[in-house]
Amino acid sequence: MSIIPVLAGMALASAGPAFAQNNSNPEMRFNSVIFPDEPTKAMPWSRAQLSEAKPFPMPVIKGKPPQSSKAMKKPQRSGQKPAKPQENEGRNVDAGTPLKWAGKMFFRKNGDPYVCSGQFIADRVVLTAAHCVQNRNGRFVTDLVFALQYRNGKQLSLHRAKCIATYGGWTQGLGVPREYQWDFAMFLVDKPSPTGNFGYHPHWRDDYSSDMLVGYPSDIAGGRRVSVVKGKLDPAPYGDLAVTSSKHSESRFLGGSSGGAWVARYTTKRGSGNYIIGVNSHYYESEPTKMYSPYFTGFDDLLRYTENGCR
Repeated sequence: MSIIPVLAGMALASAGPAFAQNNSNPEMRFNSVIFPDEPTKAMPWSRAQLSEAKPFPMPVIKGKPPQSSKAMKKPQRSGQKPAKPQENEGRNVDAGTPLKWAGKMFFRKNGDPYVCSGQFIADRVVLTAAHCVQNRNGRFVTDLVFALQYRNGKQLSLHRAKCIATYGGWTQGLGVPREYQWDFAMFLVDKPSPTGNFGYHPHWRDDYSSDMLVGYPSDIAGGRRVSVVKGKLDPAPYGDLAVTSSKHSESRFLGGSSGGAWVARYTTKRGSGNYIIGVNSHYYESEPTKMYSPYFTGFDDLLRYTENGCR
């Protein structure tokens, strides 16, 4: 895996992960990069540079989508309880629940500025798509920051990335569509969310029938504000692939929305619902209004690893 400079310094690879990994399965090995601790260093973005960042293209696959597994004819409940969202008190915010936990990511790939979507899932951890932060040969992005509640060039708070983590399956050369089982990533930021974070529910199976897709697609309001579109879920996995799909009606919900959350039991009421069950990952050229997401295999382990400083 290649490690590249970031935030005007050299990214540091840890000497050895302190978190136990599954050595027998290379797809479950962690990929990570740790950025230097430079609290006095100026942010690597000016307001003008943020406005010039382009939407990162969402992966589009040619050919026919995979067929949903016919073996799953009866509903199969997950039997797992979702992790509940966390609300922080005492801060006036522009966005209501749950959009107050979402934001826009800014980063550079090979020096070019791009944007994707992301959201807090823990006090200092942001969830997004792996294709936003790491390419297939293992190179991570540089100058990664997260603008919470980005809207019309302003944000509630700006957070600098401290480390990024993905699974090895994303860079194993597994081919399409198998590699998209691993198209999710997490990164640790320098300061806590002032508003709290989403809940989440990996391996949800038939627990939900619909969701809300969240993100900053460039073809809707120029990506200057967060957008939400309702989807109809197909919880059955596709063959042996740990991916799922959500059918929606907005053909413009593409570039810039990568990494945005799929939210089950979306509600503006505090203290209930708002569980992330997927992220905007990819779509098929023949069906642009059907989004696909990984099923979050190993989600909890990756979260603990990221919270531990990607060690």
